Amino acid sequence: ASQSVPSRIHMRESAVRQREAELREALASPSGYGAGTHGGCGEPLWDDSVTAAVEVERCRADSPYLWQLAEPSQYSAALERVLARPGGPAMLCGAGGEDGLFGAFTVSVPAAGGSGQTVTVSRDLLDSANELAFLESRLGCSSWPLGTAVVDLGAGYGRLEHRAAAALPHLRLLATDAVPLSLALCEAYLAARGVPCSRAKVVLPAALPAEAAAAQPRLAVAVHSLQEMPLAAVRWWLEALAAARVRHLFVATNTAALEPPAATLRLATDAGEDLLAALEEAGFRLARAEPKYSPGSGGGGGGGDAPATVPAFGDCTYCLFELAGPLPAQLTPAQLLPARPPAGSASVVNL
Repeated sequence: ASQSVPSRIHMRESAVRQREAELREALASPSGYGAGTHGGCGEPLWDDSVTAAVEVERCRADSPYLWQLAEPSQYSAALERVLARPGGPAMLCGAGGEDGLFGAFTVSVPAAGGSGQTVTVSRDLLDSANELAFLESRLGCSSWPLGTAVVDLGAGYGRLEHRAAAALPHLRLLATDAVPLSLALCEAYLAARGVPCSRAKVVLPAALPAEAAAAQPRLAVAVHSLQEMPLAAVRWWLEALAAARVRHLFVATNTAALEPPAATLRLATDAGEDLLAALEEAGFRLARAEPKYSPGSGGGGGGGDAPATVPAFGDCTYCLFELAGPLPAQLTPAQLLPARPPAGSASVVNL
């Protein structure tokens, strides 16, 4: 049956594409992106063939923004892992549920507790809740003061902003991206979802240093974004964060970055450049790294010797970095993660 869609949540392809063209021109200008992807690193991250294939009105469909096609059992296993994570149930509830709009791939899976009921989930919902729960468990974001700023590097269509604005409404979110279509989509999507600019603001890369200096963000997140960039672009973003004294940086990798048996962390860009070294050079020291879904949390499989079901899109590592150096004025030592100096070389950390 077709869904009844409130008029406020429609997005027009023509309007978003016009805005994309304006932003493409702005980002391509000499002052549009400093020494980042467009200004100093050659071609944009995504070429026209990628962005042209994105349907604006179905921006949450399976696409480079968020690959989603998986078996229902894998989504069920992912839901169990989110619910097993400290803070997971609260963030899943707070993130607003799943309505399937804008083309999202949704799956009905058994609800927790064996009630016989089902719940509709998507990767958008589960990933967002899991990321927010990780940050809550490590940083206590729900207790931060009203208006505390968080920067999202590579916000895409605004998935995390939409969910965080619902689950953690006291935060002020600054969303930025180097892809013109992403900026245009993020503006339109957040407006369509009714998220006011006072809660989530879309910022052009060139404006980020000034915006961050004014807002003094406590946290930056880079979910499936840093690894896709050339190293010169990564350094540009990190320099902007370090200059604003952004205390914590959360990085979600595109692939598993913890290597057994000693849980050795190896971070590189998709081109094979040393991402971990770039982070350390910018002053960001690793505080925590763990698999997206902890192996011991949640079942997802039968008992006995039956193999557990692999959660959907679980091949990822969550890394939390802390900026070294003097504390910003608004923070105290008790509010920070315990320092944990990295071991090994600049490009390898053993946890």
